Amino acid sequence: MALRQCDGGRLQAIVMVRDDFSVAAARLMNALDIPIVQGNNYALVDLFEVDHSAKVLTKFCQAFGRLPGENGNLTADEQQFVSNVAEGLAQEGKVVSVRLSLFAEMVKNKPWTPATLDQVGGTEGIGVNFLEETFSSQQANPRHRLHAAAARGVLRVLLPELGTDIKGHMRSQAKLQEAAGYQDRPREFQDLLAILDGELRLITPTDPEGRESQPNTGARQQYYQLTHDYLVPSLRDWLTRKQRETRKGRAELKLEERSATWNAKRENKQLPTVTEWLSIRLLTDSRGWTESQRSMMRKAVRVLGTLWGGLLLAVLLVGVGIQQ
Repeated sequence: MALRQCDGGRLQAIVMVRDDFSVAAARLMNALDIPIVQGNNYALVDLFEVDHSAKVLTKFCQAFGRLPGENGNLTADEQQFVSNVAEGLAQEGKVVSVRLSLFAEMVKNKPWTPATLDQVGGTEGIGVNFLEETFSSQQANPRHRLHAAAARGVLRVLLPELGTDIKGHMRSQAKLQEAAGYQDRPREFQDLLAILDGELRLITPTDPEGRESQPNTGARQQYYQLTHDYLVPSLRDWLTRKQRETRKGRAELKLEERSATWNAKRENKQLPTVTEWLSIRLLTDSRGWTESQRSMMRKAVRVLGTLWGGLLLAVLLVGVGIQQ
């Protein structure tokens, strides 16, 4: 309703969306009865140059009160910090603009100096540090700590497989509620969504392409995906560290590791050993296995069964021979 008031003269608006939300953007414009016309009301925005990224980052710093209001008053350390971050976030000389705002959000309560950047492991380590401080540290919001295990469950099922795009790993709200362990606790799950989406912006609602062409069978199923591909490596690292702290987590990691190697090269030596198979079977929930993991475990049962069956038969034959 607000956008309908924009007449292009007295009132204008700029709506910026990522390219993978083009379907949703087209749907919005259709709802406004405004056709998308290249060069008229639609244009592509290129990634930022490193120098421009440093200027934008400086504005973030000033908005958070971490740098003085005038660029000329920056100390040498502050200038070095801004420069190091801009260069660290760049890929092939370009910076994705959303990474600047995400980085600024993660360090807004810290001194913006090179020493801080070193303490958190640079632009690569800031994500893990941010997640740890948000959910696990003694200084974390008690509400965040209360939902820490559930948050890890949700973020884990949203992680894409290596080499795949985050858009391809969206999950329904029902699936996320199951992953959180809140199947019978809808209020707690809604609070968790408010934290991950509304407060931390780690996940975002999305819509599978083509859903608008599907028949309406009732209430629309809400889907979510990770908001930032920039955080995927940090999320993977952080979740792996947390999993290693428990026997169940270590079994889940072993399942993922064995499944990945076996599916890449289907050799029997890539299958789990007897002790690994027992650990995986006893400590992980088979209902949460992927199809590739189920296939690997079924193959392991056949191979291990044949091996141990053969060994048992050999022992029996030796026993019979000794008695004779």
